[in-house]
Amino acid sequence: MTISRRAFVQTGLLAAATPLISTPAVFAQSGRIQLNYATLKTGVSVIINEYLKHKRPDLDNGLEINITNEYTSVSSYYSDFISGTFELGIGAWDTYLRMYKRGVPTSLATTITTGTMINIVTRDDGPSSVEELRGKTVSAIAASGAFNMCKSTMQDLYDLELGEDITVQNVPSPAQAMTLLMAGNVDAALSWEPNVSAAMSRMPGLRTIFNLGQEYEQSKGMELPYFAFALRNEAIERNAETAALVHATFAQLMDQINADPMDAFTIAAPELNVEPEVLMQAYEAGRLQFSSHSMQQPEGRQLVREAQAFIDADDAEIDDAYFAS
Repeated sequence: MTISRRAFVQTGLLAAATPLISTPAVFAQSGRIQLNYATLKTGVSVIINEYLKHKRPDLDNGLEINITNEYTSVSSYYSDFISGTFELGIGAWDTYLRMYKRGVPTSLATTITTGTMINIVTRDDGPSSVEELRGKTVSAIAASGAFNMCKSTMQDLYDLELGEDITVQNVPSPAQAMTLLMAGNVDAALSWEPNVSAAMSRMPGLRTIFNLGQEYEQSKGMELPYFAFALRNEAIERNAETAALVHATFAQLMDQINADPMDAFTIAAPELNVEPEVLMQAYEAGRLQFSSHSMQQPEGRQLVREAQAFIDADDAEIDDAYFAS
């Protein structure tokens, strides 16, 4: 999934999956807290969204999450979150941290996936190791959180710098990164699931030579969190339980996916234009891991703090206020 930090543009296509709400989070007649959530209609977000609609763990945990919009434009999505159009957002935790540091009233509630989603892929006639990327060209979204994480990790572990030792061909999406690789226009692609496995299913011989989450875990001995849910602070101010309920909802959903991944993939696959087996391939290969950690717990906060220190040692500090409490 693209984590773009380009200039914000107009909002994406409206595709309401549940009824729109016209007011902020309030108590519904059922006693549940209503929360307006917009989402991204690309990548792993689709798996989360479709299974959320199917299983409705929010109703089990005192919430009623209303999906008000499904965006195809990532920049529009984040622009609207910043402006307060919706209160619950999905994306890389470091994207929301950058918002917070710019003064956006947001707090991280929970993580849902790991950095194993992010890979560098080559053809069978291309580089077979990270070291062989020196002097080569890699397609990547240069403004993405995934790119920044990979850049720091490769500098620390391999003394290779993306953009210096390795030429970067900037692309607008993770799918486009894989397209350039398959066409033979670049030596490698920095992309993430499900785009990696989708390309592998279409072109035998593609292989991963770098998995960010695995490299991080081998170096640090801990999981690298990646995708997460953040809240606008107004939602927390209206009800202090909201962040805990968001974590409980998505922790339950991650458990449900892990208990029967093929069920989740079968539901999501048509929306992603892939076969369920492609998603299962990514899951079984360890490139698509669902793991939830609460930012109300010290363990969850420490995972994010450690990751930030690893990614950006010069800006390692994270205020406690960034974590939803």
